[in-house]
Amino acid sequence: MFHPGGFGEFKNEDSGKEERKDPSVFKPVLFLIGILLIWVLFFVGGLSLGFGWFAWPAGTIFLALGFLLFAFVRKVKKK
Repeated sequence: MFHPGGFGEFKNEDSGKEERKDPSVFKPVLFLIGILLIWVLFFVGGLSLGFGWFAWPAGTIFLALGFLLFAFVRKVKKK
């Protein structure tokens, strides 16, 4: 391996190895923002229904139930 000021030689040619492409982070970031927005909607919905301080755990529970339902439906569709 070449390091400036060290041992080895500099080869600027293709060695036949393909460089690894990093996956895009755009989709996961959009997914996390979507989760946050859905949770906020559940939270605001809980506040408007009069849950008060219990609105944030209710939003969290409904979000978790939504994920479980999504996973169940996805698994059933695969079969």
